Amino acid sequence: MTDTKRYYVTTPIYYVNGSPHIGTATTTLLADAVKRYERMRGTNPFFLTGTDENARKVLEAAQEAGKEPMAFVDEVSKRFVDTWRFLDCDYDQFIRTTDPRHVFVVQEIFRRLLATGDIYKGVYEGWYSVKDETFFRDTDVDAATQTVIAEGVNKGASVERVQEDAYFFRLSAYGDRLKAHITANPDFLLPPTRRNEVLAFIDEGLRDITVTQNRTGWGIPVPG
Repeated sequence: MTDTKRYYVTTPIYYVNGSPHIGTATTTLLADAVKRYERMRGTNPFFLTGTDENARKVLEAAQEAGKEPMAFVDEVSKRFVDTWRFLDCDYDQFIRTTDPRHVFVVQEIFRRLLATGDIYKGVYEGWYSVKDETFFRDTDVDAATQTVIAEGVNKGASVERVQEDAYFFRLSAYGDRLKAHITANPDFLLPPTRRNEVLAFIDEGLRDITVTQNRTGWGIPVPG
C-alpha cells in the first residue's frame, strides 16, 4: 500500500569556497540512494540539495580568485550541478542561497518572526570561526590561543573575538517544547546517542542565537 505522506531527503547545502570533493559526493550519493529506496516503497520522496553562497569564507575565496562574488559563486555552483549530473544523482531541486526564490522566502520568514517577537535586535559579543561559519561559547574556546577546545569536529578551529549589532532568534523560549516533542517521538532524532546528546544540550538551557551578520556585505539583506 502506498504511503500518502511525502518523504523528504536533504543534503547540507554546500559552501562554494571550493569545488565538490569526495565528502560532498559521498553525502549526496547516500541521499540519492535513500530517495531511490523511498520511491520503491511508494512514499513519493522529494530530494533537495544545493549550495550556500552567502558566507564570509566564500567572499574571501572570490577575492583570492580575483573575481566578483556573484561570478565566482555562479562558476563554482555549476561545478556542483555538473558533478551531481555526472554521478546520476536524481535530485528534485537544486537550491542556491542567491536564488531570488530563496531570498524572498528568507526575508518573509524574517518579517513574520520579527512581528511575533521571536526575532529581536541586540548586540552580540563572542567567539566566531570564519572557516566553520560558527559562533562558540566562552567555555568552548581557549582565549590565549584563540582556538576551539571543545570536543567535536570544530576542535582546534581558529576563532576571533567579535562584537556587533545583530538580530537574535529567541531559541530560549522553545526549550520545553523541543524537549517534549523529542521525548514523545523517539524516531524524530536518530541514532539514540545523538538524541540523548541533544536532550542534554537542551537541559543545559538554550540560548538565543544570532541570525544576522554585518561584517561582509555579502548576504541576504535584512528586510526593511
